[in-house]
Amino acid sequence: MGCVARAVPTAFLHINLLLMLFAGAILSAAARLKWDPSAYIAARELFSLEYRTAAVMLPASGFSIMLLAHLALTALRCRRLSLRRVLLILYATTTFLVVWCEVVWGCWVTYRVLRWMRGKQAAELRHALQLSDHLHPLLQHLAHYHPLPEKVNQLMEEAEKDLPSNVYVLACASGIMVGLQALSAALALLAARGARRPRARALDAHSTVTTTTPLSCRRGDGEKSPLRAVYRNGRLVMV
Repeated sequence: MGCVARAVPTAFLHINLLLMLFAGAILSAAARLKWDPSAYIAARELFSLEYRTAAVMLPASGFSIMLLAHLALTALRCRRLSLRRVLLILYATTTFLVVWCEVVWGCWVTYRVLRWMRGKQAAELRHALQLSDHLHPLLQHLAHYHPLPEKVNQLMEEAEKDLPSNVYVLACASGIMVGLQALSAALALLAARGARRPRARALDAHSTVTTTTPLSCRRGDGEKSPLRAVYRNGRLVMV
């Protein structure tokens, strides 16, 4: 039990360090959606409502993960067991709330995107992408006169190849982040539960029980007085 009690805060701290990396990635993605035209033009034109919610949700999620990591460090460095327990419970509650918001928002965005893919706009977009197959030979022909069409052609081919991989990586990273957040909240509750045990053990260790033994000793005046023993730290000490 002692090894587990020491391992829980260590694992809790390391998981929060990993979550700090995810927070930085989320904030960089939010900045790219805000200022990178190659990222926000397609998202803003095709999914305007989802884009606006992502512009709010991503920075809020990133900053909340950073603040919760600082709260975790403050709780682990706190010397007062009662205050540490309160901070850990606050961390777990807030983390579960953040995870719930992230899961609900992710499911809502996924539902909206899947419904859009079955609509008329998606059919028109697929038809326009099929026309790009006829555009590639034209760009290759124009590349004989200027290198810019060839670069545009390479960018289009690269975007088509990388799109499935980017979606797969995004889904895996989101699942790992949510799993780490849930695990950190569970470890916080375990650490809060273990914060009460050292105090109880300390009270038991310093408690004394006075017993009177049937043995007796003679004083100088001839009277008998019972021997007294005190139970301290697991040993009987004669008084």
